[in-house]
Amino acid sequence: GVRQVIGAFRRQLIHQFLFESFVMNLMAFVLSVGLIELVLPSFSRLVGRAVMFSVWLVNDRWVWLLLVFMAGVFLSGYYPAQALLGRKPITLLKGKFLHSASGERTRRMLVVVQYTASMILLCITLIVFAQLNFMRSQSLGVRTDRTLVVKFPGRTEGMNVRLEAMKKAINRLPLVQRVTFSGAVPGEEVATFLSNHRTNDALKQNRLYEMLVCDPDYVEAYGMHVVAGRSFSEDYGGDVDKLVINETAARNLGFASNDEAIGELVTVECTDAPMQIIGVVKDYHQQSLNKKYTPIMLIHKDKIDWLPQRYISVVMTAGDPRELVSQVQEVWNRYFADTSFDYFFLDQFFDRQYRQDEIFGVMMGAFTALAIFISCLGLWVLVMFSCSTRVKEMGIRKVLGAARFALFYELVKGFFVLILIAVAIALPVAWFSMDAWLSHYAFHTELKAWFFVVPVLLMLFISFVTVAVQTMKIIIAKPARSLRYE
Repeated sequence: GVRQVIGAFRRQLIHQFLFESFVMNLMAFVLSVGLIELVLPSFSRLVGRAVMFSVWLVNDRWVWLLLVFMAGVFLSGYYPAQALLGRKPITLLKGKFLHSASGERTRRMLVVVQYTASMILLCITLIVFAQLNFMRSQSLGVRTDRTLVVKFPGRTEGMNVRLEAMKKAINRLPLVQRVTFSGAVPGEEVATFLSNHRTNDALKQNRLYEMLVCDPDYVEAYGMHVVAGRSFSEDYGGDVDKLVINETAARNLGFASNDEAIGELVTVECTDAPMQIIGVVKDYHQQSLNKKYTPIMLIHKDKIDWLPQRYISVVMTAGDPRELVSQVQEVWNRYFADTSFDYFFLDQFFDRQYRQDEIFGVMMGAFTALAIFISCLGLWVLVMFSCSTRVKEMGIRKVLGAARFALFYELVKGFFVLILIAVAIALPVAWFSMDAWLSHYAFHTELKAWFFVVPVLLMLFISFVTVAVQTMKIIIAKPARSLRYE
């Protein structure tokens, strides 16, 4: 106002605002780059790859960074300049603009936006971790613990004979409960498909089925539940031409029940004669719970030569896993010394499917904490500004006998109305967005009330503390201090 009165041009004042905004944003940018450099090592470990700030300097990405910076300068400098220069100098000099209704509405709107974003992010974080915990706690229908998986050796002369000899040698180890060969293990897609149909199907409707190559020990080694018939067994003989299927495959083949499938014939692609179904196993999770059950047929490893065997699964008894690895490797070196011994533990291998969800949850948690912090800053400033304009009012109320609780209520009631407005906006948005997100998972947790009640209570508590700390300074202060200039 003073500058306008003494003859400053509008353009000069806008340039001043923009320059001040540029300096503030530049300071913020430098601080943010420093914080990013501190955080990036932890972030790189979280995502499992090296991430550096220099990625912004590759190609034309620095242009986007510059545009974001300039947008920040423009918005935080040009808007207040226009808001102030649109008023008459006399209005600014009297201080009426400071308490204008439009300014108050803008401040309150920003607080509502901040709290709405914080509430939504907090709800999302809770639901993401609830879904992650749900997937990890559900029964898979197949054993993944205490299982050492060794990758198949490279092709060598007399490989099948050596494999069988090695399997018997591993089976004799004191820590070993069972050994089995297979083309896939839980935690990955079977990835080998054949087009099959029921032999007596008049329409000959072929469908793709995942063909899991395995030996007779596979079903028992992995603890699968046989709901009809039996699994492969060397006691019967002739199981090379038999099939064991899961419940989803039985339904796809058109059987009304699992028992109805037993003894029926299936024409399998690339085979000369139909194969008989001898057993049905209960549906199990071959992959993570974000995927539906898939139709799987277990086929004997000796039936089709070109269907690959890729893994040797060693189920251990109670004991030291490191000792088991050492013993199995010693046996391996006796038979396949020229091939590297590559292994992993199945529970860790299966759990890696949830790594992306875990990273997403951690990142959402970090953004939520940041959003809550920014919201509290916004509320803190709004409360501080409001209290500074009502110091004398509160002093007069105290002199007239108002109780401290009445003063506190008078100061904070408006702020909690803003928070309740944010709650009313945030909860429906969070509910519908997370309901859509969960629908992408074949198996997911249900949306529960506490996913939304807890964020509301937490935000109310944080807001109460933020407001109380600021307002208590005025409530406790002596009235004489605020009224002595009157």
